[in-house]
Amino acid sequence: MLRKQIRCLRKLIDDNRGALFLVEGKNDSKVLAELGLKNIISISGASLNRVVERAERMREKPSSIVILTDFDKEGNEIAKRLEAMLRPSAFRINTKARKLFRKLMSVMNIEEFDPQIINDERHEKEMNTRAFSNKKKS
Repeated sequence: MLRKQIRCLRKLIDDNRGALFLVEGKNDSKVLAELGLKNIISISGASLNRVVERAERMREKPSSIVILTDFDKEGNEIAKRLEAMLRPSAFRINTKARKLFRKLMSVMNIEEFDPQIINDERHEKEMNTRAFSNKKKS
């Protein structure tokens, strides 16, 4: 993954930390949690009506929703149905974030993304910063 792509993905994650994320499965939830995101609802076989009800109960915290179902045909259909069901609610559906996540993650299924890529980049940046600081002290 290119450094610029990693930086953009990290910014996208940071910009959406307060959003509610809707994903298809538990493995998708795990990936987002490892990226530092907290407000995650996994569909995991539940009816979409239940997912929407659960989102409504969580509305006090996030006011924005990112529907981050997989980017395959089924995931896109689920995303469209959820968007239609959530449109009348007070949530702001962030469709732009979904498109950016798709572009930057370069995967069809969320669970395929390796969150360590972001963590390694952060670690590398910390190491470079420390090395630079040590050079200035010398």
